[in-house]
Amino acid sequence: MPSEIQLSSAPFIERLNQAALQTAMDRLRVKPHLDFIDWAPLNIRNPDGTPFRFRPTQLQVAKDLFNANLYSVTLKAYSGMGKTYLIGAAFAYAIEQLGLLVGAMMPNKVLVEDWINDELQKVFDATPVMASLGLSRDIRGQKLFTNGAELHGVGANSSGLIRRLQVDVMYSDEIDAIEQTATDEGDKLGQFEKRGRGRK
Repeated sequence: MPSEIQLSSAPFIERLNQAALQTAMDRLRVKPHLDFIDWAPLNIRNPDGTPFRFRPTQLQVAKDLFNANLYSVTLKAYSGMGKTYLIGAAFAYAIEQLGLLVGAMMPNKVLVEDWINDELQKVFDATPVMASLGLSRDIRGQKLFTNGAELHGVGANSSGLIRRLQVDVMYSDEIDAIEQTATDEGDKLGQFEKRGRGRK
């Protein structure tokens, strides 16, 4: 082998990472003006009207949520960590800034619909950029926004609804309460994950 040829995987891996990042950015419907970690404190309002601020325990998670180099983010959160508002802010960013299709799954349909229409809606109502975003459809478990973004909620107990879902960003909660039965068509969390077109 000629001495001027050097074999190294580092340039190849770097080019591969850049290509993957470019592909992920190309899939976004709308290019964000700000990263999530900068956008949320400027735009999100808590249900009491006060500005949203990331807690120290939320900062790394917030940086990871829209990092195109990460396939998925798993969060084991204790009660009071602020997960609902963190995920609410992330959903608002995905919808308002990126115009993406977002999906949420919980153990059953009632839980996910209550979460969307009670907990998540409080964040949306208090946040001016979300409150002013038009809706073309608003029913329990589904919201279609006039900018092309969509929000869908499914229960893990409905394999049929999971199979019809196609979203860009996915969130599943209370996964330890998902029950498997003999008639199930495989792992429900795995089924949900397969419905993602991009980030999980």
